[in-house]
Amino acid sequence: MEANIPPDTTVARPRIPPGDALATARRLGPENGVTRLANITGLDRIGLPVWQAVRPLGRALSVHQGKGATDELAQWSALGEAAESHAAESLGPDVFRISHAELRHQAIAENLENLRSSDKKKPDPQRIQDWTRTHDLRSGAAAYVPHACVSLDYCLDADPALDRSSMGLGAGTSWDQAIAKALYECLERDAVGSWLRTAPSLRPAREIELETLPPAWNTPWAGALADLQIRLRIFSIPAVIGIPTIVCTVEPTIPAEPFSLSTYGSASSPEPESALFAAFAEAVQSRLTLIAGARDDITPSEYVADRATGSCPPIPPGWCGKSWSTTKACSGTWQTMADRLADAGFERVLIRRLTGDKDFWKVVKVIIPGLGSLRRKRKMVT
Repeated sequence: MEANIPPDTTVARPRIPPGDALATARRLGPENGVTRLANITGLDRIGLPVWQAVRPLGRALSVHQGKGATDELAQWSALGEAAESHAAESLGPDVFRISHAELRHQAIAENLENLRSSDKKKPDPQRIQDWTRTHDLRSGAAAYVPHACVSLDYCLDADPALDRSSMGLGAGTSWDQAIAKALYECLERDAVGSWLRTAPSLRPAREIELETLPPAWNTPWAGALADLQIRLRIFSIPAVIGIPTIVCTVEPTIPAEPFSLSTYGSASSPEPESALFAAFAEAVQSRLTLIAGARDDITPSEYVADRATGSCPPIPPGWCGKSWSTTKACSGTWQTMADRLADAGFERVLIRRLTGDKDFWKVVKVIIPGLGSLRRKRKMVT
């Protein structure tokens, strides 16, 4: 049984640009290493479209997921993810084979403490490595970061203490789209990491009562999952600058279901309903990722039922959940977000363009020194 999710619901969601953009993206897929698009929606019973873009020669991932309210949107999403990774894998360094200690005497080199992968690891300033030039979004000032913090070529040798991930990668058909996507993802990961580091007993305080959701959600989405005996939980979590940030979990309530793990998705967006849809779609995509088992980075621990990401007890008796109306929209241009980050103490937003003005996909990497992640606590930069 599949959920009866109508394609014309009024819930806010990403849109494919007008014209033949999807056809162009599909035609350009091979240039980004894509050899196949695969529809894996039917492997699950929820019915939200999820597609895979397959890149056999990828140096980070060879399978990229895309999701959306329609097959076209899911394909667009998967192709965009593939374009991001290909651009980050293909980028070459600007400064070769020098240590941080040496480089800082010749150019502005970002403090390695702000680029660590986790709070338990400390990058080595004496390590010889390659460097990539970035610039600050607000001031335009140059700053060099280790090439490994921008590149997704995991065949390269790198300091294991450095943050190497796709966080802060953004693709769009304009630079504004790409920068906004990358910036919102950084804010989302910081907020989710902070929330997951709180005690599980405190997390229900951020849960939204499903009855307070907009009508366009209650019937086609929450209602459809309830009919499938899948529990949907929605949390509105605090972000460093107040941008709406949503976490959704989906978990079957059928004891005999072979696939009974809870999966979650998260998203930040100036529009609460856009964040809600994106977080829900990612939760469904994560479930399908585990069902398909095709992603390169899936480990056996992902199939353990008591994973920390799904560990959130129900709202205690007598507690009231939050109303959806408490999640407010905010101004959402990337310029506004950068200014608000500066007001919050994160004055630098570093960016590197990974593609050119004439390329179909505009891809950027954004790094916000001091901002947290899923593995690293937020730290104010002094």
